[in-house]
Amino acid sequence: MARYLVLVAIFLALSGCGPSRYQTQMQQFEQQKNSCISSQPPAVDKFESGASVRMEQRIGCVPVERGMHRGMEYFIDHSTGRAEFSSSPADLAWVVICEKDAVTDRVSAQIIKGNLMVFRMEGFDSVSVAGQAYPGSDQAVRVDQNHALIVQGGDRPDLHNGGVIIEQLKTGQSFLTRYVDWPYGINQDREFSAAGFDVAHEYSRRCVP
Repeated sequence: MARYLVLVAIFLALSGCGPSRYQTQMQQFEQQKNSCISSQPPAVDKFESGASVRMEQRIGCVPVERGMHRGMEYFIDHSTGRAEFSSSPADLAWVVICEKDAVTDRVSAQIIKGNLMVFRMEGFDSVSVAGQAYPGSDQAVRVDQNHALIVQGGDRPDLHNGGVIIEQLKTGQSFLTRYVDWPYGINQDREFSAAGFDVAHEYSRRCVP
């Protein structure tokens, strides 16, 4: 009898007479989503006073701020501090990630676009270019028509040039990154818009003054 009931349940699911496991899970997700977005968000320290804050179903139900700041559209997940800034929906966003070390309590911020990463910690700012780089090769960044600056010379980061690049990005229009790929030893160049870096940097100062 039990076997018969199982077969009937399978038949009903396959024939559309009963909800499948996937359909049941989707219904539960929709219920959770609707419950989340209708809930009242907590009080948060908004980046822009006129921005809206609503609960959104992301990884969990979290308070999200969406608004416009100095011409940049942005959203902030106030449960983590992660933010994105872009000049338009088609533009690749600047992503800002704030983190607190679980052991030392030191706070850091990363500002990322494409394969460029700006790392900020109290008294320490650096710039790096991500990629499967050839061992011992240089990584460089060029902002607008300024001279290209080395951010990684061989196996050592150039901390002085990182600070110069950050200042150039604040007022720059575009930037070019370069690294030498492994194992072919070919230059890999990528160009991005610098628009919005000044706003992303401003936000990062909420984490690292």
